[in-house]
Amino acid sequence: MLPPRLTDPVYAALLRVRRFLDDHWLIRWFVVPLLFMGACVFLLALVLPIFGPGDAVQLAVAYLVLAFAVVVVGLVVERVAIYAYRRATGRR
Repeated sequence: MLPPRLTDPVYAALLRVRRFLDDHWLIRWFVVPLLFMGACVFLLALVLPIFGPGDAVQLAVAYLVLAFAVVVVGLVVERVAIYAYRRATGRR
């Protein structure tokens, strides 16, 4: 068994990540799967004989850039909707 001086910081870091993902549901439900799918696209492109390693990286990066752009647009729409709702209802 590992000593607590090694496991406690790791456990604390995992707990912080868990709390962060619980507080930010959009990241948990959209960004993490996008990263997983980007890794799948990269590995699939490496397996296919028509792609070289450089092409696989370019394909995965292009996918991730477009996917994250969609997530950013979603975040902006969410923030604007929250702002408009609070302004319309007078809530803070």
